[in-house]
Amino acid sequence: MLQNLLENYNPNFNDQAVKQVVSSFADYISNKPEAEKEPVWEMPQITFDQISKKLQDVMKIPDNVLPNSDTSLLGKALKTTRSLLGKPGSDSQSKNGEIANKGDTKRIKQLVAEIDDIEKSILQKKSEQAIYTDGINANHGKEDIYRAVKGLWVNKKIGEYNYKLGFLDALYQDTTLVGRFMGVQDNSMFFGHGSKCWNGPQRSARVDMVCGEKHDLISVSEPEKCQYRFLMYSPLACEAMSEEQIARNFKLDRARLKI
Repeated sequence: MLQNLLENYNPNFNDQAVKQVVSSFADYISNKPEAEKEPVWEMPQITFDQISKKLQDVMKIPDNVLPNSDTSLLGKALKTTRSLLGKPGSDSQSKNGEIANKGDTKRIKQLVAEIDDIEKSILQKKSEQAIYTDGINANHGKEDIYRAVKGLWVNKKIGEYNYKLGFLDALYQDTTLVGRFMGVQDNSMFFGHGSKCWNGPQRSARVDMVCGEKHDLISVSEPEKCQYRFLMYSPLACEAMSEEQIARNFKLDRARLKI
């Protein structure tokens, strides 16, 4: 009512009481703080339209061209999406009851095949990365000296068996795996997780190296069942001598001097 009086008030009206009421109400309106409005969060409609269209496309994909949900991340995601939207995996029709046309089906199969290839490539790259990481972190002896002989094999027949030792690789007794390379400690190499002995443990071996001009297996023993001990000549076990060590160990054989 006061708002109506303020809007329709005739300033020539001489009633002092009315004038005072109108003036007071006008001051109140002028000084009244504005009510705070709650912020309204709006999502662009186009985003929902795009999502809706994508979901409709997912619903139209026939089951027989979907990737295996047990082995494929894409297949698992599609299966979950279709399930949430009320379409069981056995339903091969679209949301509108229409079956995707042959052209769409062919394209979908191509995309699924491409995605499967990408997933396989990613798994292969991860496997290669793990191999390289293990190689970088592995113990290759003092100053990484064993890296220089990686891939080198030494063959030697001792007794009735032919032994094949691959540096940083494996050790065989004929065709029987004695062990895979496990690591290095001082001048010894360790091999483990070999073929299981009959009624015994898995084979394993320790190869102790002594300084020699070339790599050569010297002997083999079996202190415990299927646990082998090898002795081997190798330049890897040789240590460089300082000038002081050479001078200290130098001996002059005067008997061989011709005077």
